[in-house]
Amino acid sequence: MLKQIHRAEIKLKGISTMIANLQARKDDIQTQIDQIAKQFGQSGADNDKLANKMAQLRKDIDDINEKLAARYKMLDDANDTINEAKARLAEMREEHREMLKSLGEDNDLKATAIQKNILWTYNKMLTT
Repeated sequence: MLKQIHRAEIKLKGISTMIANLQARKDDIQTQIDQIAKQFGQSGADNDKLANKMAQLRKDIDDINEKLAARYKMLDDANDTINEAKARLAEMREEHREMLKSLGEDNDLKATAIQKNILWTYNKMLTT
């Protein structure tokens, strides 16, 4: 159970890193788009070339958005796995505590019965 939690936490870290990298790439592309938008209509600018470049960059952003959506789903799944495993671990620990408590009570009853038998045997020896 602890191994499962550990693996899911490592996966969570990896997914978080992927998301951060995709977001940084998206921000960089958006900056490029903003720069191209400023160049439109300026003298000496090749508007067709700029339009093609902007269309490609917008396609790249769409691709990144799809990847981000998939990674966020993976992130949610990893978080769910961790939370479920931690909840199950807590349940198992509680069951273990209850078993130990029950076992301790059983041992106390057995010890009391043994003490009674010893005392009964001792008293019987004294009276005979």
